[in-house]
Amino acid sequence: MNLFFDTKEIDDQELNEAISGFDENYSYFHVEPLGQMVLQEAEELLMKYGKTYGLRTLDALHLGTFLLIKEDHWFFVASDDHFISAAKAMGVLTLNPLTKTA
Repeated sequence: MNLFFDTKEIDDQELNEAISGFDENYSYFHVEPLGQMVLQEAEELLMKYGKTYGLRTLDALHLGTFLLIKEDHWFFVASDDHFISAAKAMGVLTLNPLTKTA
């Protein structure tokens, strides 16, 4: 048993489907290297939204990167309601794939 995945949130079949789907869609992702600008943006987001919206460090890095590269028509996609709420507070278009709500 792999303890890393032993959260009981998904079973082995669902995990394999998620990995397969990620591999199939990876070419559509915009991958951005982690640099000083992203770190500064993430720090500012944590200071401004961390307590109010429960924004966590990795979430801030994710959202900070998005804010630095996004274009007007882009949606920020996440399935965590707190994360979506923080992004909406920043005026970002959002999409939760689990609920299919913007």
